[in-house]
Amino acid sequence: VRHPADQLLPTYGEYSAYDYINNYSTEAPVAFVDNTVGAGNGMVMCLSCHRPHGSPNPDMLRWDYTTQIASGGGSDTGCFTCHTSKNNP
Repeated sequence: VRHPADQLLPTYGEYSAYDYINNYSTEAPVAFVDNTVGAGNGMVMCLSCHRPHGSPNPDMLRWDYTTQIASGGGSDTGCFTCHTSKNNP
């Protein structure tokens, strides 16, 4: 199963705590529709999760996905940058 790309990042639900307007993450960057920076215009892109020139992690991911534990708490990195509610124990 592939993670969706070229999809708007919702500003509600599990994504609501990622404020890409005021607290943009270079660890999990988003693109913007028509280069218009604004709420509701953040878009998941390939580089949101993957490094363009490779990484030491599987699938060229920006982080080591094998260490991510859903509902484990204590980490706001990697997948949890966008999927904020999945980090809650």
